[in-house]
Amino acid sequence: MRKLMTPVFCLALVLAFQGTAWSQTKNEKESAWLKGAREAAPQAVARYGHIIAVAARRHQVPKEVLGGVMLVESSGDAKAPGGLMQAGESAKRATGIRCDTRKPYCSIEVSAAYLKKLRHDYELDWPHAILAYNKGPTVARKVRKPYQHQYLKRVVLALAVYNDALINRN
Repeated sequence: MRKLMTPVFCLALVLAFQGTAWSQTKNEKESAWLKGAREAAPQAVARYGHIIAVAARRHQVPKEVLGGVMLVESSGDAKAPGGLMQAGESAKRATGIRCDTRKPYCSIEVSAAYLKKLRHDYELDWPHAILAYNKGPTVARKVRKPYQHQYLKRVVLALAVYNDALINRN
């Protein structure tokens, strides 16, 4: 079994062991969400893993981050109302990519390009870039402790779940 240890996955492990991400949660809603993400991840990797890997390489975004965002945004369901990655019109405008984000390839491509743009244009670290994906760059730049935000906590857990699904597939 091949181990996939990227800096982002290492960050997830560190956060989990520091207690800032939930390795186990007593909150029923979060437990149900995490269970759903674990169930959706293997199928999501099988369906979209290759597309995510290509977009990740092209835009220099860790594939675990894209996989984590996908699991949080749609649980890997391409039929979700906003598409697989929930990439909105503002992300399409910001990246200049014209396509239908209800299609998985387009949704992943726009999201990868947008995350890269957030990181570089606003000089954000990964936690702030991920938060900016959800809250917008203006809000994310003002946040001093991004790890306290629910969205980032979920993405950190989801990227670890996605990585586990990648490992178990190989």
